[in-house]
Amino acid sequence: MSRHHGPIVVLIVIALVGGLIYVAEKTKAPAMVPSEPLPGAILIAQQKNKMPFSESLKSAMPKAQAAKSASVFDMPQILIDQVVQRLSERRNDWAAFEKQTRAQVASLSYNDLMALAGKALDTEMAVRERDVAVYLLSLAGMPAHNALFEVVKTPVGNKAHVRGKSLQQSDDDSVKMRALVALDQLAVLNPNQLYKTMNLIRKSKASSSIKSSAMASLVGISKGSPGKLVVNLNQTVASAEAQ
Repeated sequence: MSRHHGPIVVLIVIALVGGLIYVAEKTKAPAMVPSEPLPGAILIAQQKNKMPFSESLKSAMPKAQAAKSASVFDMPQILIDQVVQRLSERRNDWAAFEKQTRAQVASLSYNDLMALAGKALDTEMAVRERDVAVYLLSLAGMPAHNALFEVVKTPVGNKAHVRGKSLQQSDDDSVKMRALVALDQLAVLNPNQLYKTMNLIRKSKASSSIKSSAMASLVGISKGSPGKLVVNLNQTVASAEAQ
């Protein structure tokens, strides 16, 4: 190769390499650079997934049951069985167990919470299991509002052939009172909503004792001291260890 051709060849090679690099850059897939979602996008997603508070005395249970998860496992029943088993063991570490259970309840879906409400209302279940269903709902916080409201407001069918009617009524009132206490505790988090809820319960076909307690809750909320019903739901469930 002559001395004059050398620089020309070098320039041609550089041009070819540069062209190949340019083509490669234009045709390759865009880099997947992780980025944080915008705060506004998170808020919109949360609002779309947020279940509105029930403000009707009409039951929403059939609707919730029709939308059951296709999961093979009945997680609400698994959690009920877990708590009942723990109560039977009579150990002294309830606080640690409750912390673990609360974390499990936090992962339940809306339909799972409504399923717990259905179990609390099921008069064919043992009363301890019904109590535990309400206890689990009490651990869920505001997401369990609608489910707890269902427990309080839904009339329970007559199952006198299973147990004596008076005993059944006593059990039902006990379960509903537990649910009412749990709702009263939620008034600490959202007094405006729970004021509406307690007003609805007061106007419902609930027993006189439930209505009286709902009125007591209303008085506490109106005075700026919500969550003052005397029964401590968690301690009541935990006290079964000593029985």
